[in-house]
Amino acid sequence: MVTIDQDFSVNESTLEFSEGYLTLELMLSDPITRKMRSVQKHQMHMQISGVYSLSPNPCYLLVVNAKTPNHAIHQIISLIRHRLHTHLDIFNLSLTGSYESPVTNENVLRSYAGKSVIIFGNNFPYFNQGDKDPWSLLDPWHTGLLAKGGTNILFAAVSNLEGLKLWAGNATFPAHDFTAGAHSVNDENANMVVTKLRKTDSKTLTSNMVVHRFAVKKGMFGTIQSTVDSAANSAAKKLNKSLPLRRFITVPDVEALKEAEKMGGVIVCEGVPKTSKMMASVGFFPPSAPGTKTISDYDMYFIISCLPFAVKARMFWNMIGKSDATGVACHTIYSGLESLYYALPNEVPGQAKVDDRVGIISTREDFFTKLTYNSRSCKLFAYLCNSKFLRRSTALQL
Repeated sequence: MVTIDQDFSVNESTLEFSEGYLTLELMLSDPITRKMRSVQKHQMHMQISGVYSLSPNPCYLLVVNAKTPNHAIHQIISLIRHRLHTHLDIFNLSLTGSYESPVTNENVLRSYAGKSVIIFGNNFPYFNQGDKDPWSLLDPWHTGLLAKGGTNILFAAVSNLEGLKLWAGNATFPAHDFTAGAHSVNDENANMVVTKLRKTDSKTLTSNMVVHRFAVKKGMFGTIQSTVDSAANSAAKKLNKSLPLRRFITVPDVEALKEAEKMGGVIVCEGVPKTSKMMASVGFFPPSAPGTKTISDYDMYFIISCLPFAVKARMFWNMIGKSDATGVACHTIYSGLESLYYALPNEVPGQAKVDDRVGIISTREDFFTKLTYNSRSCKLFAYLCNSKFLRRSTALQL
C-alpha cells in the first residue's frame, strides 16, 4: 500500500460548513500509444469546516462533528450571529478527535465557563474505532464542575438518549476520593451538618464538588451497620427538605466504622445543583426552505434558553416598551451587556435589530408549554439535570 499526501486549499469566499466533493481517478497509459485511460474512479464527500478561534468575549460555543448536518449548523449560525447578534465560536470535534482546544491546549469547554455550550448529539465515525457519541469523549467530572459553575449545556439532536442519561448521571455525581476540601462540613450529627450547609455561601457552590461527614453512634437496638444505614436515609430526607435546590447523596463511611467502639459515620456528597442547566433535545433539525436558513421554533427555543438566566433577565427588562414589529434595537437589548454584542460585517451602527420572534422566545416562559403540544410534539425533550427522570434516580441513590 502506498500512502499519498496531498494538501488542498479552499477559496476564502467558500461558505464554512458547506459540502465538497473530491474525485480520485486512477489513470494508466498505454505503453505503445501513450493514451491515458481510466481504470478506477472514486468520489469522496467532504465537509468544508471553519477554523476554530476563541472570541475575546464569547457567548456561545457550538461543537459539531463530521456527521452534523450542514443545514443545521447554518441555521444556528444565522440565529445566533444574524438574528440574536451575539458571539458564536464553532469547534469541530472530528478535526481534533478530542475536546482539546488548539488555542489553550486544554478542554475547550473551560474557555466558556458560565457561558452557553451547544453540543450536537449525533454519533459520528471515530477513526477506526467505529461510531462514538460526542459526550463519550467528555470527562463527566470536569463537565459536572462546569455545570455547577453556571455553564449551560445543551445536547442538540441527540440520537442516543439512553446513553446520554447514563453519562449525565456520572456528571451529576462524579466519582471522587471523598477527600475533605476547604468547604467540607464535619460534625457530630446530621442536624448540625444540615444547619451549617444551609448557611453556605452560594458562591462556594461554583467550587469543586464538596464532601461532608458526620458521626453515628450505635443505638439500643440493631447493629452499628443498620444504625449507619438508617442515619444515611434520614440525612438524605432532611437534606432534600431543607435544601431542595441542591443535590446530595449519602453513603456509609466505611473507614469510620468501628464496631468495637460502636461508632460509624456517614458521608454526604454534594453534586450538581438542581438549578444548573444541562438539557437535551431529540430529533433532527428540519431543513430550511430553499434560499433560507430559518430554524424551527422548537430548536430556537432550546438554543435561546441556553443563555444564562441573568443575561435573559437583563434582556427582558431592556426590551420592555421598546420593541416594535421589526424587533428591538441591538444597542437597547444589549444595554449593560455590551461585551456580548456581535456586529456583523458592514453593519450600519444603530440600525441593527434583534428580530421580534427571537425576542419573544427569549422572554416568554409559556412558550415551552405551547411547543410540547404543537404539530411536532413527537419530538421528545429532556432536561438532564432538572428532569423528572433524573430526580427519580437521585432519590433512589439517596
